[in-house]
Amino acid sequence: MSSILEPICRGLVCYVSYLASCGSSTVYSEYLLYEPLLRIAQSNGYDVSCEVAVSSGTKGDKKRIDFDLAKGKERLGVEVKWVKSKTPKC
Repeated sequence: MSSILEPICRGLVCYVSYLASCGSSTVYSEYLLYEPLLRIAQSNGYDVSCEVAVSSGTKGDKKRIDFDLAKGKERLGVEVKWVKSKTPKC
């Protein structure tokens, strides 16, 4: 398991808690989490690439992941989703 996952999870939970205390729930989306995730990863020494192509389909746009985090031999792809229901579909 990547050592960066814990600080990212902890930081994003705190960030959403902060937004909730500001009454900002009408603007919640996955894109709100991009900047704090980027800052946390970079502050922990990771090189961060965003919107990284993961396939080269012949039709339409290429499939992408939101983040590619790299540090030494460690590499992690991160896809951010905002779950809008109490029971997410898996």
